[in-house]
Amino acid sequence: MRRTRPHRRAAALAVAAAVPLLGGCGIQESDVIEAGGPATVEAFYNRSEEVILFFRTPDGRLNPVIRTVGSSPGFGDEYTEPGPAGTIGPPTTEKAIAELLTGPRPKDRAAGLTTALPPPAQARRSRSTPPPAPRSQPTSPSP
Repeated sequence: MRRTRPHRRAAALAVAAAVPLLGGCGIQESDVIEAGGPATVEAFYNRSEEVILFFRTPDGRLNPVIRTVGSSPGFGDEYTEPGPAGTIGPPTTEKAIAELLTGPRPKDRAAGLTTALPPPAQARRSRSTPPPAPRSQPTSPSP
């Protein structure tokens, strides 16, 4: 018959007793704490020629920057949008993305603003094209 050492048995009993006691420990239940709505920023800008970009501050927060990019081109001679002369519509998404990829301007950098996006030279370019249309198989006339 094999005898276990008394200190091993005592340790096993201590662990067995501690597990249910420690299982009750943890974060106490609490009510939901209302933190309010999301943060808002009031920006007064000309929506037909400007976009709002967000760059990082030294402490990692986002800071809005208004950038003038010009109005979007028209849709052709047969279509004109109502509005002041010379403006057709808000800047295109492509213009906003191009400005964002350009990064902060020198005065923005002097204010400590940075970007986490790669420089345009390092950015990967991809082009998506629709898949080719399936070729129809010639059918033979039925006999």
